[in-house]
Amino acid sequence: MNSNVAIEYRKDITDYPSGKYYYNPSNKYPEYPFGDEIAGEENPVYDMVRNTLYSMGYDRDNFGKKEWNPLGDIIKKNQKILVKPNWVMHINKAIDDENDLRALVTHPSVVRAIVDYVYIALTNSGEIYVADAPMQECNLEEALKKAGYEHAPRAKRDVVEKGIPIDTFNGKDSEGRRMAVYKFGNWEEAKKQNSIAKTKGRNNLSDKLKQKLIKENGSKCALYGEKFDESLLQAGPDGWNGVRMAREIDSSYLTNLFYTDHYANDTKEKLSEKFAEAYYGKYGEWPDSYAALGYDSLMMTAEAIKRSKSGDPRSVAVELGKTIDFEGVTGKISLDTNHDAIKNVFVLTFQKGKPVLLEKRPTGEL
Repeated sequence: MNSNVAIEYRKDITDYPSGKYYYNPSNKYPEYPFGDEIAGEENPVYDMVRNTLYSMGYDRDNFGKKEWNPLGDIIKKNQKILVKPNWVMHINKAIDDENDLRALVTHPSVVRAIVDYVYIALTNSGEIYVADAPMQECNLEEALKKAGYEHAPRAKRDVVEKGIPIDTFNGKDSEGRRMAVYKFGNWEEAKKQNSIAKTKGRNNLSDKLKQKLIKENGSKCALYGEKFDESLLQAGPDGWNGVRMAREIDSSYLTNLFYTDHYANDTKEKLSEKFAEAYYGKYGEWPDSYAALGYDSLMMTAEAIKRSKSGDPRSVAVELGKTIDFEGVTGKISLDTNHDAIKNVFVLTFQKGKPVLLEKRPTGEL
């Protein structure tokens, strides 16, 4: 085991990256185990952690190669690994800004980078825990939220969707409140289920068209970039408007594609921008069309309740049917005699792997 000490310092770095991209690296390093899960913003912290491991002399012969495993001499397959950051206190009484916890709570961007290299060393086995013993008066939940650890449920969901097993347990924070605890699950069982899980879907297109696509493109799944038995492949148009679409699919597949949606984040309209920024501030990701439509539906119903001056469902339904030119985050909405929405349709495409709004068109022009 190497006992060297290394320090990585950069004067140009004044803040940590945001949690928008789960603290993914902004460079696709050869050893990086999660494919195209790359941040859309600079993440110098990940780079600095990586450089520190190299400076300490860990597996230097393989640096710059896919095989680089800097913690491979320390961590062995099937081990249980505890990553111990500093989670000291939820307020900083030593400075004027008590919410500045940089000296008290290790930022999650540092932990994320370390966990990635632990994951590489375990080679799809073992268990990883992230834990610390804070001061007795620490409100751990508040400390973690302030420091940027609030993305755990969403990160867990995305990891599971990648076929990586995660087990969830009930735990308690420092004040006895219930909280979720995650750990990696049974890898061997996950391998058995992974091929089937990846190919579940809807058979929306005809067998004739499916066979034509297979003949032209081979038996390769466009979502995962892997070859499967023809009987397992599914074809269907759903999902283009999902917020994870651009970051889960190789950008080479997202060319010359056009689709319609109910909403787009880059409309440059004040109401939409205000909604998107508030949503991102609360959830750490930009809203998709379902979130926007759900919000508009709720606000339209609230307006109908005000107009009806009653909580009676029938009266509210009547007023809701009278909706004309409601200013929503998805645009101006009116309901026709069939209660169908009359509103603009958003035409989008992908540019550099990201969804981009091309134009808005009234429903009747499509």
